[in-house]
Parts: sequence; structure tokens; C-alpha cells
Amino acid sequence: MNSFRLELQTTNERWPNFDGGELHRGLLFIDETLQNENYAISYWDLARSANEAGNYFILTCGCGVPECARLNDPIAVEHDGNILSWCITDPEPKRHFTFDRDKYKTEVLRFLKEAQATVPRPQIPEDFTFGHYGFRPSDLDECVDLLESNI
Repeated sequence: MNSFRLELQTTNERWPNFDGGELHRGLLFIDETLQNENYAISYWDLARSANEAGNYFILTCGCGVPECARLNDPIAVEHDGNILSWCITDPEPKRHFTFDRDKYKTEVLRFLKEAQATVPRPQIPEDFTFGHYGFRPSDLDECVDLLESNI
């Protein structure tokens, strides 16, 4: 089995059309190797993948559109009892990972709750500095609710 870990990173990095201040992003590690150096994470797809098999753009562009980051093929997620597997073909190289499904779900929930507790919630939802563009505080709350309702 592969190990799966998420880490919350806070930076003062500059983004286009962002006035400054702290930015928050998730770092996704499999076997302690960073998987999303050049990509954002779709927290919706990540949360859904813990509950149900399917094809998910867990890796995406910072704008929220996977094709913008030249990602054309989603991650194929399969569930077999307590085994959750990923088959990544895009970005290359093709990779296959297997995880303990309970540990995976627990780690995703832990990380999203950490983000809930850490990332400031702006008065204007569009100014939320976590996740891809267009991801709002209410979306983060719904991802947590989805995981908590299926434990």
C-alpha cells in the first residue's frame, strides 16, 4: 500500500489579481513524494473520491479548469472493500497507487478540517485564499460535511 498525506502550506507568494497577504494551498504527498507541484487540488473531487469510485480531476489548474493545466484525463479511482486505488495517466508518467480507504478518508477529513480552522474567511467569498479559483468557504464546509456524513 502507498502512503497518502496532505499538508497545508501558507505562503506570501504573489498571484495575478491578488493584492497580497497569505495564500493557502494543499500539498499532496504519496509515499512522501509531492504530486501537485504544478497543480492545484480540487477538494470537491478529492472528497468525493473518498466516498465513491469514479473519474476525478483531483489535480487541476489554479483556475479550476483542468484542461487549462493541460490535464485531459481524470484520475481513475476504484474502491474494492477497504482498498482505494488511483490510476493516473495525466500528467505522465502513468502511475498506479493503492491506499487503505479508511486512512485515506481520515487524512482528507483531517486536512480539510485543518483548513477550516486555519484559513481566514473573508467577507467576500471570492477572496477566499484556499483552493482553486472559485472555491469558497461554503464549498470547504460542504466537503467536510460530505466526508463526515459518510464515516
